[in-house]
Amino acid sequence: MGFTGYIYKLAVIVNHETIMKTKIIILFLAFFSTTIIYGQKKVSKKSQYLTKTLNEGTGYMPKGTKVSVLKKYDKKTNTDIEIVIPVSGNTKFDTQLHRIIENKKTEFLEDCSVVEMRNYFEVRPISIYISQKIISFAFEIGTENGGAAHGEAIYYSYNYDVAKNKEIKFEDYFTIELDEDKEFVTGLIYESVKLKDEEEGVNGPFAEFGVDFSDVDFNVQKDTITFNLGSIRSYADGIFRAELNKSKLGKFINNNYR
Repeated sequence: MGFTGYIYKLAVIVNHETIMKTKIIILFLAFFSTTIIYGQKKVSKKSQYLTKTLNEGTGYMPKGTKVSVLKKYDKKTNTDIEIVIPVSGNTKFDTQLHRIIENKKTEFLEDCSVVEMRNYFEVRPISIYISQKIISFAFEIGTENGGAAHGEAIYYSYNYDVAKNKEIKFEDYFTIELDEDKEFVTGLIYESVKLKDEEEGVNGPFAEFGVDFSDVDFNVQKDTITFNLGSIRSYADGIFRAELNKSKLGKFINNNYR
């Protein structure tokens, strides 16, 4: 083989090695990229949800409403999980709400003490309201821990100021500070849920449970405000919601939300 042939052969070998190294680098980058993408999908809680559109309306969600749905079985804690979250279309609100619901799910799973028995965690919407100023969603969260005597149901609402991009707390929406005002609103709530004592009215045994105005779950609609009281007396009585017309509470609603 002449010198020219030797150089040509060497060039082919070098070129082949370069091509192989390039292929290896490309494959490595592709694998690395895929791993990152898959990893993000795996750890992203929201990615486990499926977005669906309601073919039929309900009492609180019209036909065509988009909902984010998670239905799965957690083998580690022996828990059936079912979560339905309406999609508002406001990305910031939807992201924050997803994070809150996910945290509640995580807290429940961490507290599951008896994995030999079936556990349940369910979140379902019971009211949605979307306006240019406010977004207000209310949920009923049902849980059953195998180690508990019975299941539990609570209400959870998330009220959101669109312009300020922040949650609306009770004290942001209402001003109910005087004792006489608290008694007046408490009376409206008790009458709404119709749990008065037949003989003593709102001053009967039911009234002893009172209303903690520093921590009241509430949600709003166009013309109404609902106080989600949860369990007031005993488990057997269930959980309660008191829906009141805004006209009855007008003077207690802060000006920017009237």
